[in-house]
Amino acid sequence: MSVKTIANKLSKAYTKAGQHISASFYAPTRIQTQMTLLALGLVLIAAGLHMEVVAQGDVTSDLVGEYNDERISEAVNRIFG
Repeated sequence: MSVKTIANKLSKAYTKAGQHISASFYAPTRIQTQMTLLALGLVLIAAGLHMEVVAQGDVTSDLVGEYNDERISEAVNRIFG
């Protein structure tokens, strides 16, 4: 294959992708709308969790590890004890 052939294929693929993206903005299908709303919801959840962690102040990995270890050991003791 020559360089021209590869360039033509890339150009056609780029044009087709651009047309598809443009159509999804101006006339989205039901599935595209649902996926957009799902992505927006996930972003809002992630942003809320991030803000909650930041609001707690001094959160270090040591404290999180100790907290989780205590919770896990309590749960194991309740299950097997």
